[in-house]
Amino acid sequence: MSLYTLTCFIFFTSISCVSAGLNAYTQALRDRFEASFQEKCYKYPFIKQWEYKLENTDDRYVTFIYQEPRLRNGGLGDRVAGLLNAVAIALRTNRTLLIESQNNFHELFQPFHSQLLLKNNDQKSALKKQFTWRKENWTEWSNWSRRFVDNDATEYDMWFCVNNVAWRNKICGMDDSDVPQPHIKLRGNRAYFCKWASHPGIAAHKDFLRVIAPAGVDSYDSINLMEVAGCMTRLAMWPTEYLWQFVSDSLSTHMAAALTTQRNKLQIGAHFRCGDLSYIKGQDKLCIHDVDGLHPHEESSYMGAGNPFQIGKCVADLVANYSTGFVETRLSEAIVRTHQQQSAHKSATSMRFRRNLREREKDKTAARLSPLNPQSIDRQKDVVLYVASDNMGSAQQINSTANLPLTIVSPKGCHVEMDPSFACSKLTVGYWLILALSDVIVTQTDLTGSPISAFSRYAAVYGLKGDSLRDARDCSNPKAFYDIGRRWTGNWFCD
Repeated sequence: MSLYTLTCFIFFTSISCVSAGLNAYTQALRDRFEASFQEKCYKYPFIKQWEYKLENTDDRYVTFIYQEPRLRNGGLGDRVAGLLNAVAIALRTNRTLLIESQNNFHELFQPFHSQLLLKNNDQKSALKKQFTWRKENWTEWSNWSRRFVDNDATEYDMWFCVNNVAWRNKICGMDDSDVPQPHIKLRGNRAYFCKWASHPGIAAHKDFLRVIAPAGVDSYDSINLMEVAGCMTRLAMWPTEYLWQFVSDSLSTHMAAALTTQRNKLQIGAHFRCGDLSYIKGQDKLCIHDVDGLHPHEESSYMGAGNPFQIGKCVADLVANYSTGFVETRLSEAIVRTHQQQSAHKSATSMRFRRNLREREKDKTAARLSPLNPQSIDRQKDVVLYVASDNMGSAQQINSTANLPLTIVSPKGCHVEMDPSFACSKLTVGYWLILALSDVIVTQTDLTGSPISAFSRYAAVYGLKGDSLRDARDCSNPKAFYDIGRRWTGNWFCD
C-alpha cells in the first residue's frame, strides 16, 4: 500500500518558501469549493447584505476577538462557533464585521467579496478596495475609528461569552436584538442559530429569519440552518491565496506527481478525536482500539462515540458501495423542499408525504454527481483518503483498516489554545481545510448522530458538500444536516 504522509516540515514553511501556482488536484478542489458557494449560498439575502456592508461602512461594527494573549477560547472548532455568532449578530444588526487576531489570521482568511471569484488577476488588482482582516489595514476600506474603543458609551463589550454560564446565553446571543452602542466587541465560542430558530418569543427569532430567509420563504421549517452556517463561515473565512498555495504545496510534496496532475478524485475524509490525552506523552495507545481482544489496554472514553477501527471500516465500505459512482447526498434539500411544498399546499400534504419524498431523494440516482465518471470508481486511482487525528496511533489504525492505495495521513498537530503561534494556526487550519474539501467525512458521533467534535462538524459545514457526514457506527445511513442543525450538540446551542 502506498502511503503519502504529510510531515510537519511542509506545514511550518515560511511564507517566503511558498512556490507559485496550484497543482491540478488542488485547483480542482478550489474550483468545486467556489462553485458550491455560488450554488448553495447565493439564494440567501445575507450574501448581498454582507457585501454591501463591506463596501459601505459607517460607524457600526461587530469586532470578534479570534485570538489574543491569555484568551482561552478553545480550539479551532470553538472559535468557528464564536465567529458564526459574530457574523450573525453583525447581519442581524446591520453592522460590518471585523476580526481581530494577534497571530496573523489575515494571512489565512479574508472577508468574502464577489471580486474574489474573478479569474483574471489583473481585474482583481485593479479594484479600488482590498478587503482584509489585518487590523492595520481596516481604515483603508472601512470607517473604523479607535475613538469608539474601550468606552462603555460607544462599545458594548461582551468579554464574558467564552464558556459562559447558561443564564448569559441570552446576552451572548443578543436575543433581545440590538444595543445602542455603535461598536460591539465579542469574545465567544458558541453559536445560537438553533436557539433563535426554535424560540419564537425572542426578538432574535424574527431578526434572524429576516436575514436568512430566501425569497418566498417565511418559516424556519424551510431553511437548513447548517447550510446557512456554512455560507456564513465562508463569508468570514474565505481562504487567501497563501492558504490555497499552502494546501497545494503540502499535497504536491506528499502525493505522487501523477496524482496532483489529475483533477477528478473522490476525496474521503476521516477524523478521530482522542482529546487532550493526545498531547500527554506516552498516551498513544489510549486511542488505538483492541480489535481482536488480544491486546487489552485502557481506551479513551471517546471510543464510545466511534473508534478508529470503525471509522476505517466505514471508509472501506463507502468505497465499495461507490463502485457505481459517487452521488452527493442531499437529504436536507429534500426536507426543505417538502416543507416549502407543505407551506404552499397545506391541505394536500401529510407527514407520510414528507417521509416518502425523503426516501425517494435518498435513492435518487439523478442527483448531482461529483466530477468523477458516474459509471465507475476505481479504488486504485480514483479515491484519495485523508486521515486527520490528534493521535498518530488512531490515525494509523484508520489508515490500515481502510486499506486504500492513495492515503494522506496528517501528522500529529498542535492545539491552537495551547500554542497561539501562527505556525500552529497554519498547521491546524491546513488540516481542517483539507478535511473540509472532502466529499464525505467519516467521524465520531453522539447517540443522535451528531458529530462530537466541533473540528469535524464545522469542517463538514464549511465544505458545503450536502449531507457529507457519516457516523462510523452507522455508516450506511447518511445523517441529514437539516436534522443535526435542530438539536444541541457541543457549542451549537438550542437553549
